[in-house]
Amino acid sequence: FVGLIAPHMARFLLRGGQVALLSGSALMGALLVLVTDTLGRLAFAPLQIPAGIVMALVGAPFFLLLLWRRRDVL
Repeated sequence: FVGLIAPHMARFLLRGGQVALLSGSALMGALLVLVTDTLGRLAFAPLQIPAGIVMALVGAPFFLLLLWRRRDVL
């Protein structure tokens, strides 16, 4: 899931060539996993929510936003 969402987030934030998008995608993916894992560990302190569940909660609205923005193309 990180491999699907990180390039779109990098393209959303960065405007550059292929090298910038490739390195931005790698950094965005690492940052996304780090943030979701930290959020899953600290959100409900005695419980630990797996990073995949938190990633799905973050990624699904982002994909819906992508679909909404490109609704005329589809």
